[in-house]
Amino acid sequence: MVNDKSINIYHRAFNYYKNICASDSLCKAMLEEMSQVDTQQLNSVISCCFIDNDWIDTIEQNLQYVSNAIAQRRQFIQQNEDIVPIEKAKRVSRASVEHLAHNSKYLTRPQEDNRIIPEKIFIRENDNNYAVYENKFLYLLLSELKKFVEDKYKKICEAYANFKAELYMDKKISTNNRNINFRIQCKEVSCTEDMMIIDETSNPDIGKIKRINQKIDNLLNTELMKEMSHVSPIRPPITRTNILKMDNDFRLSMQLYDFICSYQKAGFTVEKKNISQKDFSQKMNENFAYIMAMCTYLMYRYGANMALPDEDSLEEFDTISEKTKENLVDRTSIPVTLPKVADSGTDSGENKSMLEEKIEELSAELDRTAQQLDFLKAQLLGVRAQYGLIDPSEDYSDKESIEELERECDAFMSFFGMEWREAKKKMRKKYLWPDKEKKNEENTQS
Repeated sequence: MVNDKSINIYHRAFNYYKNICASDSLCKAMLEEMSQVDTQQLNSVISCCFIDNDWIDTIEQNLQYVSNAIAQRRQFIQQNEDIVPIEKAKRVSRASVEHLAHNSKYLTRPQEDNRIIPEKIFIRENDNNYAVYENKFLYLLLSELKKFVEDKYKKICEAYANFKAELYMDKKISTNNRNINFRIQCKEVSCTEDMMIIDETSNPDIGKIKRINQKIDNLLNTELMKEMSHVSPIRPPITRTNILKMDNDFRLSMQLYDFICSYQKAGFTVEKKNISQKDFSQKMNENFAYIMAMCTYLMYRYGANMALPDEDSLEEFDTISEKTKENLVDRTSIPVTLPKVADSGTDSGENKSMLEEKIEELSAELDRTAQQLDFLKAQLLGVRAQYGLIDPSEDYSDKESIEELERECDAFMSFFGMEWREAKKKMRKKYLWPDKEKKNEENTQS
């Protein structure tokens, strides 16, 4: 049976990409802008297949009789006669004694204790042979049935695989710092099964064909049919033996064979269906927005002559836990709101006093921020020093280096599956507490 091919692998990857984008607030806001409707249209032509039920029902009904015929395990008894050395004789029968009485030449051994021991003896064995004509016919019938069903299913899949579509989209997005004109015009004409999806719910006959094929495989895997696959096969025309004409199971199996041999129709009809969509659904607009976002990203990276980041660097930041993300605060951004300068009629001394107070507040806030940055820098440098990540030649005094240290530290901690507090506790336990315990012991001894 032809294996069903689908685009589920692309769908899973696309959903994974969407989930990552949706988790970021900035990315989500941009996607909402991109999903707004401008000019768009999707026209497609699909193939609808209507399967005839005559051949499906006939095969499905008569397979039971084929199964009953196999269960009879018809056989004939075959007699094998031979003269073998006495050591190889498994069983001595009356025919063996009678043959020895007429052929005394085999009595060549000396007689001991009045016993007669021949050198050779005649044996006759009866073997059950299942390679009868009717069983060979059943194997031929199942082989032809499998070819018949697989051929129909393959042609149905080829009919479903015919697809034609044309997409046109024109969007314009304007924000404070971005202007995007996005236009798609895509045409596709395909007849490949790589992107084929057969819906068994809307076309239940597809499920029937698969079940029929499975039943045929089960019958071919029976012990009797496996044995028939190793004997010399029979070829058409089939001889109508008395069993094939008189036994009900074999007779109806013969009718099934005649039916598939004389069936000349295609077994299905194909109908083309045109679909035109101008008003996209919200979900459809969102899906195309994700594609648009990826296109703009690739355009930016390659347009700036930059290579795409490797998977290791992406995974490093993907593994940062949500809780760690929430705790990341941009300590360098301080909102500054200066008072408006008063009109000329306002007292200039009062304005000057207000500005001086505001400047003092901002200076104090900047001092506190600088202290926080210095403290954060010391923490990060300590972590890097403990794990051997400090580069003596690198300058860690500027803001960008501190932010880089913070990202590296968060990624490092997340990689080991620990939150900042847990990591801090473990580092203290490893590097700080042993020294304290040592000092306590020294103090106690002194």
